[in-house]
Amino acid sequence: MKADRIWLAGLTITILLIILTVTFIAENSFPAFKLARYEWSAVKVSDRMGAEVASFMWNCRSIDVIGQIIVLFGAAAGCILIFRKEGNKKDEHA
Repeated sequence: MKADRIWLAGLTITILLIILTVTFIAENSFPAFKLARYEWSAVKVSDRMGAEVASFMWNCRSIDVIGQIIVLFGAAAGCILIFRKEGNKKDEHA
């Protein structure tokens, strides 16, 4: 049984990326919880901030809808590519 070269190349690249990711995480610190203290505030909260954010979110819904359309179209295209039927082509690699 011959090993598929593309499969082996993908496996090698995947293993290499996993090793590089683990090495990067081990060498660098991520202060994820350093800023999660109760006293710390990332944004200075004003009285009008809630109203301004709500106004932006409800008045700019077209941006959200366009993003949802792109995601749904990409998911549908991916499903079509996964479940497509291939024709009766002769196997070139056999």
